Amino acid sequence: MSLKIGDLIDVPPVRTVIRLEEGRSSAEEIAASFVFTPEAAAHFSVLAESLSSGRGQGYFLQGDFGSGKSHFLAALYAWLAGGAARDPLDQRHAGLKRLDESGKRFLPVDISLVNFRAATALEPIVIDAVNARLAPQGVDESPGGGERLEAFTRLLDRVKEAGFDGLFLLIDELSEFFRSKATPQALNEDARTLQLLGELASRQPLWIVAAVQESIEATGDVSQAILRKIKDRFPVRLGLSTVHVRSLIGGRLVRRKPGAEEEIARIYQHYKSQYATFSAPFDAFSASYPVHPATLSLLEGLGDLFSQHRGIVDFVYSRIAGDAARGIPGILSRPAAELLGPDSIYDHFAARLAEFSAFNVYPRRIVPHLDEAIGMALESEEDRALARRLVRMLVLYKVHPTARAPTVSQLAELAACSIGGAQPSLNARYVSEAVLDPVVRGSRFLSRTLPSSGDPLQAVYAITVEEDPGKLLDARVRSAEAEIPRDDARLLIEPLQQMSESESWPGAAVWEEGARRSVSWSLSARSALVRFLHGEPAGAFADRLAY
Repeated sequence: MSLKIGDLIDVPPVRTVIRLEEGRSSAEEIAASFVFTPEAAAHFSVLAESLSSGRGQGYFLQGDFGSGKSHFLAALYAWLAGGAARDPLDQRHAGLKRLDESGKRFLPVDISLVNFRAATALEPIVIDAVNARLAPQGVDESPGGGERLEAFTRLLDRVKEAGFDGLFLLIDELSEFFRSKATPQALNEDARTLQLLGELASRQPLWIVAAVQESIEATGDVSQAILRKIKDRFPVRLGLSTVHVRSLIGGRLVRRKPGAEEEIARIYQHYKSQYATFSAPFDAFSASYPVHPATLSLLEGLGDLFSQHRGIVDFVYSRIAGDAARGIPGILSRPAAELLGPDSIYDHFAARLAEFSAFNVYPRRIVPHLDEAIGMALESEEDRALARRLVRMLVLYKVHPTARAPTVSQLAELAACSIGGAQPSLNARYVSEAVLDPVVRGSRFLSRTLPSSGDPLQAVYAITVEEDPGKLLDARVRSAEAEIPRDDARLLIEPLQQMSESESWPGAAVWEEGARRSVSWSLSARSALVRFLHGEPAGAFADRLAY
């Protein structure tokens, strides 16, 4: 009996959406579930060292939606707040343990800006949040009013009076908050608040970690002068990239069963032997199993398109474990060597694609048409399922801003199509000749291009948005054959009359006055007049030709 993915891994229950404030309300759970990936561990080391030195600093925590920024901030808050949540983090991070042993105390203040209206200014949000955290310490609230610098300075003095060695602001959703501002004036006023906080951090025991989805420059129409000052005051960016997500797969989302590592190594060798295009190093393959490394790479490049929707962690978890509420079947029952391929990205984010005017043609028109063509061109349900997966991969490569269209050999690898045994080339030939070529012949939106070498294993299949005029004419002729005899000229004329003008067809003008075309002939430009002649002598039209 062949092994299934579920024979190698377990998927423990995971909450894929974590809020910053849970670092306060569910501190122990947040600390226990946090994974110190290499990236996260390095960032905590930077923060621990800065706190130990007593020198304040401003940081931007940058990463796409779903990359784990809120969990990072919540775990940091849980540690700063002390209590039972601190020990499990100390045990897994030497820098935090050393800082804990120093006896220093910091007042953590969590500010999730998603909880505030866009019209609310950043300054009172920060002041009110700090006052709320100081109240349980028995420190009277400082009087309001005065200049911004004076107000923040009073806050810091009160933090010291309460016996803390410094103030730590953890701000979530900053970029979204800035982007929601109704006017440039309101945005720049909040940017000036952030700038001032950064200036205070450079000379006071004040630390700020503000989470952003993109660089601060991309959050709105901020004055260039203010931007420069903010970047100077927040010089360190703590990034959470796809590498971080790969580590999360093995550290939190997937649990290996006994003996799984040996089997994963065998699967890796299988890929190496069966697919000449497979080049992922074993460490990357093992870290992302059962997700194909190319799937994560494509996700990273499509971050601008998908980052505001469900995040990468949710995608990985739900696509492996399944989610009945969303109709996601999961892959635990699939063969162990069948990885989660790029087609799953399309399935997960098709609704998101439909929201973009530049891309909604794919889920609304192209893919449904291709699915219909697949049903007509292929008899085997297994081949149909494979073809549908391949089509969805091709859509992802079509909308990706930088990825090159895969060759048929790469497609065979991405789909884990393995039939060749001792002849790996048979995998690509099967995908090409038995699966995709019949669909190309039956569809107006799928094309095949051979390289200059003529090597069929390097053929490239691509999704086309515009209908192929030749295929469209052929389809209309076949449809007309049901009503018009084969020797009747109308069998060609009527479909041609319905064709719109394109590079390959002059359009309606060809039937009447003729259509003029410019062509290059013998290294010179020539003018040609094209007209359809039927039932009249050519000489009657000769006087209209221009030479």
